[in-house]
Order: sequence, then structure tokens, then C-alpha cells
Amino acid sequence: MDDIREGERIPPAWALAACLAVAWPPLIAYNVPPSATFFNQAAAFAGWGAFLICLAARLPVRAWPRSRGSVSLLAAFALLIVAAAAAPRSRASE
Repeated sequence: MDDIREGERIPPAWALAACLAVAWPPLIAYNVPPSATFFNQAAAFAGWGAFLICLAARLPVRAWPRSRGSVSLLAAFALLIVAAAAAPRSRASE
């Protein structure tokens, strides 16, 4: 993908992801500010993750990590994501 040049329009997905990252968490579960709920935190995490994925998708190939250390770190993160997705769910209600 091409990188954004000066004077080009920002893709609408970026604006949508940024707006969701900022506006979605407080709308899910309203609460008074120093108190936060899990839903607010999870929504913020998901929203900013979606925004970062939109940004990373526009990185030129020359900007991708190439060192062995960064590639192994990305592989470790991928393995952690797979392990978390495959983990059994707890049955706290029993």
C-alpha cells in the first residue's frame, strides 16, 4: 500500500476508527471519572487497537520491521494471541 502524501485525503476508515476509539468507551457504560468499568477499558482497548491496525495497514513495506529481534517479538505476540484465544473459559457461575 502507498503511504499518505501531503495534500491527500485521510481514508474514512481512519477517521471512523479514531472516533470510535475516543467516543465509544464512555458511551458503553457511563460512570463518574475516576471510576472505570471493565466495559470502558475493553472498549478503549478495542477501539485504539482498530485505529492502530488502520494505521499499520498503510505502512510501506520498507518500514516493516526486519531485524531478527523485532520479528521474534512479533512472533511471540502472535503466539500469545493464539494462546489467549484458545484458552478455556472460566466457569465462575458454577
